[in-house]
Amino acid sequence: MTLYCKSLSILLAAASIATQPSRVAAVETPEFYVADFSVTQPVSGLNIKFPGKLYIGADFSIDSAPVIRVHAIVDLSDLQAQVPALVAKAPLPKENCASYSLKNPVVSLSNSSLNYNSGRAIFHTDGSAVVWTCLQNPVPCTKVEWQMKDLGIMKTKVPVVQSYACNPPIKTIDGTQPFSIDAPFTIKVDNTKALQLVPGNAAINLSGQYVGITKNILETFSINLDAVLTDAIRKALDAKKATAALPPEFIAAGLTFESAQFVSIVDHAMGVDVRAKLNVTTATVKEMGKLLYAEAKKRL
Repeated sequence: MTLYCKSLSILLAAASIATQPSRVAAVETPEFYVADFSVTQPVSGLNIKFPGKLYIGADFSIDSAPVIRVHAIVDLSDLQAQVPALVAKAPLPKENCASYSLKNPVVSLSNSSLNYNSGRAIFHTDGSAVVWTCLQNPVPCTKVEWQMKDLGIMKTKVPVVQSYACNPPIKTIDGTQPFSIDAPFTIKVDNTKALQLVPGNAAINLSGQYVGITKNILETFSINLDAVLTDAIRKALDAKKATAALPPEFIAAGLTFESAQFVSIVDHAMGVDVRAKLNVTTATVKEMGKLLYAEAKKRL
């Protein structure tokens, strides 16, 4: 409680001298909760909720300019829950007779998940590629058509036997290629103004005789997966929507991102921890003072 009151008195003084940090005593306010927020975004045709919490703190020092810190934690548990449905939309081969050839793979996925591990998001999936041979049926169907023919002395219709393919193709399973994928992702700050998902090197584990066929398919799938998760994380970190709960003076001052990382939150869910700072103006310092005053009253 004493620290909140001390912080409040310094902030109120700083409101009139925000551009003169050398006259402000050194203090760091404890971080405190400001508001919940929730962002719902469409990702590959699915609506995904990204709830979160906002926290505020401040640093005032005799050696540097004052800083107002914004801390957000975004909950990715709904994204985690919908990962199987998201990857099911990936353009994987599903037709066992896409061509008359010896190599028609049909790929299926199972146990798809997105989890936190040592500061990274790890996408995992198991699966199999069933390789089919599909050949045109050599036994044709026939039908008789009456066609006009020139017989030299006259033209007349005569019966003509026509052959055409009508029997189903011959399909056989040549073998099954099991596989698993583990693809890591991290987040980085891009020029202090945006957050960027960074895909790591995916480990594609293959066993079986159709490695060449399956590897090319899964490399294409990994590119698609990167795009889907990048879109999801970008929408989860929509700064405009996430900071709507902040005072308008804070939003007008402009956010500068400092760090972002995946974290583990309640009940083994995964989240993103984002830290930013605000440009300090007389307006933002005054608003910070109001928030600290409200927080101090709660603790009386």
